[in-house]
Amino acid sequence: MPAHIYLSFAPEDRLFARQLGIQLQQRGLVVWRILDTAQLGGVPRDEAAALEAASHVLTILSPHSTALPDTLRDWGRALGMQKHVIVVIHETCDIPEVLQPLPRVDFRGRFLLAVEDLVQTLQSTGAPTRPLTVEYPPPVSNADLLPNTLPSERCWREDRLRVNYTLPMILPPGELEARTARFFEIAKFDLADAGPRIVQARRVRGYNLFDPRRADQTLIVEQLEGLVMVRYHMTRTQVYYWFPAHYHVLDREAAALYRFLATDDPGLDAMDIANAQAERAQALSWVVVATILLLLLSVVLLFVNAVFGVTVF
Repeated sequence: MPAHIYLSFAPEDRLFARQLGIQLQQRGLVVWRILDTAQLGGVPRDEAAALEAASHVLTILSPHSTALPDTLRDWGRALGMQKHVIVVIHETCDIPEVLQPLPRVDFRGRFLLAVEDLVQTLQSTGAPTRPLTVEYPPPVSNADLLPNTLPSERCWREDRLRVNYTLPMILPPGELEARTARFFEIAKFDLADAGPRIVQARRVRGYNLFDPRRADQTLIVEQLEGLVMVRYHMTRTQVYYWFPAHYHVLDREAAALYRFLATDDPGLDAMDIANAQAERAQALSWVVVATILLLLLSVVLLFVNAVFGVTVF
């Protein structure tokens, strides 16, 4: 019977547990009830057998799970069988005394950052993995399980800015260009270069003033082993006026690209979240500009009053 990671959760936390399981599976970890194990032998068919065969147990904590006798019994059995038990805090609740000494990962903040912490903890304790091949594609057909924003890594090199995103997914060979074509069209990119595992496009200037997508940007999408790397390149001078709200536009656009790559039909509103964030960023910039102009006008009026004794208002 193959080893796996067992998720222990209350029925009310099922959606969170499934989303978490999919994220772990996309990173090559074997998760029971999430991974399609139809081709694997000795798959456990009931909860007790699955828990016994597991090498790691993730206890998903919420007010629902801590009040449920079945989950409390699962945790006690897992500890009794000396499994690697990791506490996953989904919602604020009292942590049972028996779980307090165990390693924990807090998911009450940014989901994907917590996933990375959890993956590192699992890998460091020898959690079972599967080969990252096309034969085991990630089940991300439900776009509702995909994030609306992604964490970014910003790299400054001399006068250049690079914003990096990591998409935990695998694609069949040769499909990268075909799957990015629709996204490039909607996000106003022109394809500049394409290969079997990498595509490069340049942003077309077609956005309003203060929209961060108005900048002269190069987008590189590269297929690596077990993941897709997305990189935005632009000059430092183009982001001088950016606030965090402007960077968040790219975070949401990268999440939209994730949807285009991971699902056959991301929907007509796939870019709506990025567009809404762009409107907020533009509004913020105009408020700042208006504030600066009002301050300058006030200074001029005070100067005129002090020098010439003229009161305008």
